[in-house]
Parts: sequence; C-alpha cells; structure tokens
Amino acid sequence: MSASSSGSKTTVTLSNGVEMPVLALGSAPLSTSNDDTSHFHALNSFNGFLPEQAFRSLHAALEADPGGAESQATPVHIDTAMYYRTHPHVRQVLGNALATGRKQRSDVFLTSKVFHPNFGDAFGSEDLGHCMPLDPKCEMTYDDVYKFVYRQFQQSLNECGVGYFDLVLLHWPGRNHPETDASRNAQHRLAAWNVLEHCYSKGWARSIGVSNFSEHHLEELQSMNEAAKAKDKETNNTKNGSVAVRPHVNQIEASVFLQHSKILDYCLAHGIVAAAYSPLGRGVTHVATNTVVQDIAGKHGKDAGQVAIKYLLQKGYGCVVFWSTNPERIRSNHQLYDFDLDETEIAVLDGLNRSDGTGTWGLLSPYKIP
Repeated sequence: MSASSSGSKTTVTLSNGVEMPVLALGSAPLSTSNDDTSHFHALNSFNGFLPEQAFRSLHAALEADPGGAESQATPVHIDTAMYYRTHPHVRQVLGNALATGRKQRSDVFLTSKVFHPNFGDAFGSEDLGHCMPLDPKCEMTYDDVYKFVYRQFQQSLNECGVGYFDLVLLHWPGRNHPETDASRNAQHRLAAWNVLEHCYSKGWARSIGVSNFSEHHLEELQSMNEAAKAKDKETNNTKNGSVAVRPHVNQIEASVFLQHSKILDYCLAHGIVAAAYSPLGRGVTHVATNTVVQDIAGKHGKDAGQVAIKYLLQKGYGCVVFWSTNPERIRSNHQLYDFDLDETEIAVLDGLNRSDGTGTWGLLSPYKIP
C-alpha cells in the first residue's frame, strides 16, 4: 500500500495493486429526528433512510467536474450498501450514464457492503432481507451464514446491474447484544469473509475488505482464517482459496472528533487501507460549526469541510467517504490538493479528539462488538 503523507494523491494503491480513488461519495441518505435533515420529512419523528435522495447525489457525482487534470482522470468513487436500499438508484443512474456513453464502467469505482446484522434500530432495512438475522442466541452455523452472505453478494450485483464490484466490504463485525456469544460472532465473521474471498477469486470483486472492525477483529479474523486455510489444505478443500486474504480496506467512522488512532495504526502497519466515513460529523459533532476548524480553514482560504477531509488524509487515512447532493459541494470537497496542513495545525486538530466516545454522531463503537 502506498499513500502520500501530504494527502496529495487522488488514488491510493491497495495491497493487491488496485488503485482506489481517495474521495468517495456515500449513498446513505439517513434522516433522524435529532439532526438537521428531519425537514425532509413532515414528521419530525422519522428515523430512516431516504433512498430517493440518492438519485440527485449519484447524478451529481457522475456529472460533477472536480477540477484539475489528475482529478478529472480519476474514476468516480461511489460507496453504497445493500442496507442503504440505494442499489436500484445506482443501477438507474449509472446505467443511464453507461447507455448514453457519458461514462465507461472503468470510469466508476463502485464499493458496496453486505453482512449487516439486525440491530433493530428501525432504519427501515431490517425486515427486507438486507440484514443478517443474528439474534443474540442465533443458531446459524458457519454454512448458514456462508449461504446467506453469498446470496446477498449475488443479489447486490443484480440490484446494481453490474458484473463486478471494485470493492466489497463486510458492513459490521456482528451484533453487540449483552447475550451475544463472542466466539459465535467470530465464526460468523469468518464465514462471511470466506464468501468475499471466494467472490474475489472469481473476479466478482476486484478487492475486498471490512467496515467498522477494531484492530482486535482484524487480528482475530486473520488468525482464524489462516488456521482454517491450513486445515483446508490438509483435506484438499480449496473452495475459498488456499491463501488467507487479508482485508484490503477497513472503513470506519472517523473525523477530527473521532480519530481512531489505534485502528488506523494497525491498518497502516498491516497493509490495510483505512477509509473514513462521516468525516464532517453530524448534528452536535458537525465540524462546520467548530471554531478551531473554521480558524484553520480561514488561514488557507478553505472551508471547514475541506480542512476536516484533508486532516484525515494527512493522518494516514487512504480514503474519505462523504455525502452530498450539491454539485458545488462535491466539487469543493475535491479541492484539496493545493494546500497542506502544517505540523502545528495537525497538532491542534489532534487535540479535538474525544476519547470519551462522544466523537461519534450516534453510531456503535467497533470496540463494543465482541
């Protein structure tokens, strides 16, 4: 893996040689009753995804001119997931761009995710087959999970209308219910990961990875996978390949308020690209309202969002995923390559990290999942 320490490259090289665009447009239009997006719905009590917003954001991403020769030559990175219910929107918008000749498949880097446990958080996808039915006393075997995730993968390809993904991630490492069995969670992760290995070997995914994994999850998965591969070798079982593939990417929530230095350091030390989602925060953790970030942005003639993204890239995150329906905002977020934060500014932003766990806008910490 290679990445510029100044965050000046438009792509990052994964450990398998695949070039992944550094900036990705997310497609998880989530509205909750306690944030500033509730005006999209007449009822302030609404909690869930609004997939219809993805049409505009995806179109804007494909049509936006990021500026700069290198940025223009970089594929558009779209990040989606079965759980978001935006696969059909990707299919329609991308399909239209391909049909009219405005884009080639190689002009788009498409990331999706499978294996989202049912957290029961009422975001609207729990009962649509988009979640793993991993209740606390789940009796699903390795084979059960393998078959379920395999179906999810194939369904994802069909929903998006593509023959392959550029990157596929396991969405979460498992459930966090007090009664959840840690060893069973680990076995479920291994089964799901073995599906991705199989799909990777078939060329249905150019690269594979995980999301919301702690360094413990990553280390445990690799250890279990290597042991399983050694056992498979003894029995001549090569269904999932003879080599334990280490995740190419680990996508986690990260911002100036939630820096996850331990996970980042582990990824950097083991050739795993760390990708950051929700880099601008949300609600009470929104970076746009932070005066420290605003002051640094003013010195560079930039906005707070640009500084927040640049900070993560300079710290070592290889990819940053943001959400917007505004073409100008999408273009603005790409204007990162004409400035660098100096050591003093980096240190000041380091000081914004909230080690008490309040840096998240409300998502579960990877460390709370056994």
